[in-house]
Amino acid sequence: MARYRIRNWAKFQHYKDRNPPWIKLHVEILSSADWVTLDDASKLLAVVCMIVGAKDQGCITADAKYFKRVAYLSKAPDFNPLVECGFLEPLAAASKPEQEQAEFRPEKEGETEKEAEKIIIAQPRASRFGDFWAVCPKKVGKGKAKSLFDRACRETGPDLLIAAMQRYAISRAGEDAQFTKHPATWLSQRCWEDEGTGPPQASAEIIALRSAFSDPEELELQRQMTERTYGKATN
Repeated sequence: MARYRIRNWAKFQHYKDRNPPWIKLHVEILSSADWVTLDDASKLLAVVCMIVGAKDQGCITADAKYFKRVAYLSKAPDFNPLVECGFLEPLAAASKPEQEQAEFRPEKEGETEKEAEKIIIAQPRASRFGDFWAVCPKKVGKGKAKSLFDRACRETGPDLLIAAMQRYAISRAGEDAQFTKHPATWLSQRCWEDEGTGPPQASAEIIALRSAFSDPEELELQRQMTERTYGKATN
């Protein structure tokens, strides 16, 4: 049976030594010439080839019976359209640089599954910085504070940071603003570790914040933030 290698396999390979190994499907594949020119059956077959090829560095054996069974296809697949468009290339035709690239390992030797999960967690996600900034008693250095906040969120939850900053704002109510820490300073000094983890009483927070801020819009934002975090205040 013919053997093929998926063109540009290194682009799809990800954590090849996992069990099972992983692959990456890029959004740009939807606009690629391969995808646009193929019929629906061939598009499905292309994805199945990537999944099967992940077990052998992007190489597959064109076993129609196997692919029909593993992909639950209604009929035996035709590999010719994938070969004609260049998605699949005869294994012998792959250049040495491409073979070396396909065998490139994107992960560190001995990396554990837990470390892989950390990498996933560190990927970009919606920031809660707006909620954090809303409760800061001293709004200075927003850009630097956002960078430090997002970095801190990688090792602790945003809810903990927001709750700790709320407590700090309460503690500074009525105090000399000159000695209130900037948000970036508070974050760089890991001050959330000094604030404890238990949430303050919602009613006490609202009373303290009312005395600390005079802007009605600021007060309303603080009230909404407190209710989202701890629920409505009860007397």
